[in-house]
Amino acid sequence: MINRIALLLFIGFGFCAAMVAQEQAKPMPDRWRGLIIDQSTPEDAIKALGQPVTDKDESFRPYPFDKRISTKGKTFRHLKFKEIKGLDSARLVFTDNKLVCISLDLKDSIPASAIQNNYGIEFEPKIGALSSAENPRDYERHEGKLYPKNYPAGYYLVGMTVEVWIGAAINNSSFSSMMLGSSRGSTGGGAFPGKAMSVIILSRSLENREGADVLK
Repeated sequence: MINRIALLLFIGFGFCAAMVAQEQAKPMPDRWRGLIIDQSTPEDAIKALGQPVTDKDESFRPYPFDKRISTKGKTFRHLKFKEIKGLDSARLVFTDNKLVCISLDLKDSIPASAIQNNYGIEFEPKIGALSSAENPRDYERHEGKLYPKNYPAGYYLVGMTVEVWIGAAINNSSFSSMMLGSSRGSTGGGAFPGKAMSVIILSRSLENREGADVLK
């Protein structure tokens, strides 16, 4: 009896350890290569990735989240890195010496459907209010979310957590995609068509909260 209990405990522990290891192997929404949004510094990035090819202070309006953020009174330091496996380049943006944006240009595109699976959060296509208002028959709703009946040649997927927004630029214009009909919309969060060409992770600490004090 004792041996059976010990065996069950051993199996249970092994299963839990395997589940933890599997979760740790997945990309986490708020970090990349050990660099964490709202925590890591430029020095941390250089230590992890080597010397950047460019290091500049520039303005910052990250599409598709540019209308959601406030940059008033902030300066932004942009570090661009090359020679990273699987990427054309990586751009890291800092303000107040903290990482607020990770932008990855992918060398090898990733299936759009894999973006949601990898991060383990819900994504939805970004659709402009004007487009959906002018052409309502081209869209349909499922569980309160709006999906195109036919996906365009290029679109964005967006998702969010408490800490970050994530956006992926999707190329849906390949000949094989069109032949297979993968441009056809799929409601209910079905497999998104196309391939991700770039990914952006953006801190929600930049969220525009103008007037929040008045509304409390």
